[in-house]
Amino acid sequence: MQTSEVSKNTLGAGPALALTALAYCALSVGVNLLHELLSAQLQHPQGVGQRVALTLSMSMLLLWSMFATVRLVLRARGQSFADIGWRRSAPLRGWAAATLLLVLYAGLMLAGPLRSAPYLSDWSAFRISTALGAGLSAGICEETLFRGFVMTQSRDAGMPVAVQILLSALLFGLAHVGWGRLTGHVSVAALVGSVGSTFVLGILFAAVYLLSRRGLMAVAVARAGIDCLIEPWLILNALGGGFAHPGQ
Repeated sequence: MQTSEVSKNTLGAGPALALTALAYCALSVGVNLLHELLSAQLQHPQGVGQRVALTLSMSMLLLWSMFATVRLVLRARGQSFADIGWRRSAPLRGWAAATLLLVLYAGLMLAGPLRSAPYLSDWSAFRISTALGAGLSAGICEETLFRGFVMTQSRDAGMPVAVQILLSALLFGLAHVGWGRLTGHVSVAALVGSVGSTFVLGILFAAVYLLSRRGLMAVAVARAGIDCLIEPWLILNALGGGFAHPGQ
């Protein structure tokens, strides 16, 4: 049973998904071109920290642009953010699953690839600002897009739950292909690793979303927490080949 009836069905669920995917591709190309232009204007920013700040700024520009795009598409569907889960409270099991995912995934990363990062000792303005920016943008925008919007529209298009989960996870994974070229050179290993890991993570987030009765708050909080804890350091690693302090 759908959460609401589409009162002004000027756009079908399938076309809405296709239109949003095309918008994401177009915006991604535009943001990448802007990134390259700014890098050239800055004469290739000195220091890994400056490059991280620029990369995160471009990522947040893309995410918030897509957030606005989703709002426009939902309006064309006669829907709102409430229809994809922003005003739906999650049951205890949803919050428990979200908390477990946050603790396990962040803990795995901090004990693994990020174990040599000066994470606990760095409370600089750079660390705090990039962490908050990455976390809030990912938690609000990406979960709105890949869980709330994609899974609701695919459900409205008549797709079974398993397909909703896989489609959400696949698009989530493909959205991270840029990790394969953060250094300016395409790395097949980095590309496959980033897409594969985010595909699996997308399945887990989709499961939390469903356990939350399609409410977005729990999954958004978990996602924001994960990105606050690890995202800047992952980009530092990709750009700098290690976890040197941003000021170095």
